[in-house]
Amino acid sequence: MENNNHDHDHNHDHDCECGCHEHDTVKLTLEDDSEIECEVIGTFDLNEKNYIALLPVDDEDVLIYNFEDLDGELQLNTIEDEAEFEEVSAAFFELFDGVEEDEDEEYDEEDIEEDEE
Repeated sequence: MENNNHDHDHNHDHDCECGCHEHDTVKLTLEDDSEIECEVIGTFDLNEKNYIALLPVDDEDVLIYNFEDLDGELQLNTIEDEAEFEEVSAAFFELFDGVEEDEDEEYDEEDIEEDEE
């Protein structure tokens, strides 16, 4: 798998009709210049690295990236090492499983995929 760095725009999405939920979203620009909008599920640290979990708006598969803050801009990096990805996925489930239950969404391990785009 090759390293995929993605540029993105950060904005706030207010799709909820009731006005009581606020979701951060990012737009990922992929290598083929296509864009996907993703809801930010959350960020977490593991083994002195930062990770971000994203849920594409029109998909149920969670994307997890390593990220770095470069002068106020996020740089997303694909997790290339399989053992690291498994450890990060387990940490994601421990931290976020059930967080979205209020919105009738729950994430299963098969919903996590390595981004190979």
